[in-house]
Amino acid sequence: MSVFNILDNRIKELAVSRFKLDLINIMPKIHPKTNSKIDKKINKNIIAIKCLHRNYKGRILNPQNQPKSIIIPRFICIDEKLGEILGLYYGDGTKNDLGCVELANSSPKLMNIWINHLASINVDPVKLHYSVKLSKNVIKKFDIEEIEILEHWRKNLNIPEEKEIKINWVNSKGRPSTYLETYGTMDARYHNSLFSLFYNSLINKIEIFLKLSKSFRIGFIRGLIAAEGNVNIRKIGSLSLIRIAGSSEKRKFISSVLWKYFKINTFDDKNSNQICIGNIKNLIKIKNLNLHILHPIKKERFEKSYKILLDNLNKKHDHNAMLNNKNFISILRIIYKQPLNYSEIVKSSEVSQKRVDHFLMGYRHGEKYTYNGAIKMGLVRKTRKGRFVIYNLTEKGIQYLSGLNERV
Repeated sequence: MSVFNILDNRIKELAVSRFKLDLINIMPKIHPKTNSKIDKKINKNIIAIKCLHRNYKGRILNPQNQPKSIIIPRFICIDEKLGEILGLYYGDGTKNDLGCVELANSSPKLMNIWINHLASINVDPVKLHYSVKLSKNVIKKFDIEEIEILEHWRKNLNIPEEKEIKINWVNSKGRPSTYLETYGTMDARYHNSLFSLFYNSLINKIEIFLKLSKSFRIGFIRGLIAAEGNVNIRKIGSLSLIRIAGSSEKRKFISSVLWKYFKINTFDDKNSNQICIGNIKNLIKIKNLNLHILHPIKKERFEKSYKILLDNLNKKHDHNAMLNNKNFISILRIIYKQPLNYSEIVKSSEVSQKRVDHFLMGYRHGEKYTYNGAIKMGLVRKTRKGRFVIYNLTEKGIQYLSGLNERV
């Protein structure tokens, strides 16, 4: 199945079929630093890439400063796994750098995903440089020594004893840094200018990959939330928001992706440089698509607080956060006149869920029938505390909610 009919002119230059990308077209022909030609040779399913830096007269520059040649696989699948990797790198990776590729995170699971990914494209983990960023007040808060920190990372990332791990101490301002609770933030870096050029060229094609593959989109947002996401929890323990940090340009791009492909709307909090994902409908989509599961700690926080959120929504006199309405709305069952929540009343055979949704959504958007007309039908009553309830239905109101009348 050809995919060229859905690509624009910028995308057609890529040889893509059945979500496989030919990496021969990813690498630029000219090195941007010296304008030297980049040579690419294909041998079966691998590509050997090298470049000799020359001056404007064509003479080879200092041989000791020439970029090291690389070997990469020729094809790569545009799938969920690649989406997770590029989402992680888009959030926590070093981009637009011609010297190295690196990713930093406090989760051993995510760092293992990164290291294994590099190994799959012919980067030996032994060639990586490892460093840990720690707060200087680590000794003050925890009874822990450097050797324990190094052992933690060696064990979880399978780093050989002979491989050096540097520790970078940083000053922490205000409350103790989260570095303390996670044995610091690990940075795994690979120094190679040609590989950096290749990998950043791959990152620049993210928008193309999003158009091509649904599974890639899911993986990309999953990796992004794992890297830059933050799970906000209310004092009562229920889920409040998912926040994703980034620059203004990055936030704009992420917001457009979430809306275009997932119909998840966001709010841009410019004061904290984060976009916020709230509203129970959006949070349900995140849960159903498993967009929260890549980072183990964030997954645990999300699922625990998400359960509390749903439990609170199912309590009596629930304020029905699904409506995202400033005025709290309760629904009282017609026959028994017992206070029931939204999910319970729509199960009743006496009412139409579609009509209840239509009424409440209309009320939310301020349509005329939702207040004055509804009062006459007995649909709405305002309590002393300012809460609106569906109560004491007239026959006309019952017909409306049961869907017997098309117009009210």
